[in-house]
Amino acid sequence: MHKGRELWVDNAIDRDNLVLASVQKNKIVVQAINLGMERDVKITLENIRNSFPELDKKEIKVVKYLIDSKHSNCLKNPEYPGGLEVVEDHVGNIIDDKIELRHQALEENGLILWEISLL
Repeated sequence: MHKGRELWVDNAIDRDNLVLASVQKNKIVVQAINLGMERDVKITLENIRNSFPELDKKEIKVVKYLIDSKHSNCLKNPEYPGGLEVVEDHVGNIIDDKIELRHQALEENGLILWEISLL
C-alpha cells in the first residue's frame, strides 16, 4: 500500500498504534492501526505542499476506508462480498497547509485507511 515517499505524521493516538503516511504519484495514503483499546483518532498532516506541491490551490477528494468487526470483514459477516468498505467520501480544500483526519471510536485491532487525491 505504501510505495511512495513517507510523510511526517502528528497524531493523537499513542503507544498501541501504528500510523503510516506516504505520497504516491497523485495521492496521499494514510493508514492507522489501533492495537489497544477503543479510541478516537486524530491525525494531522502538516506542510503538505512541501511534500505534494501538486496540491497547491486545488480541491482534494478524501476517501476513508475502515476494517473492523463491522466493516470490510468477511469473517464476522460471511455475506460481505469482500474488498475495503468506504465509510466516508468527501471533497475539500487544504487549510493552513495541513490536513486533519478524524475517526471516532476506532475498535481494538481496527484499521483506517485514507486516500487523499487531487480532483
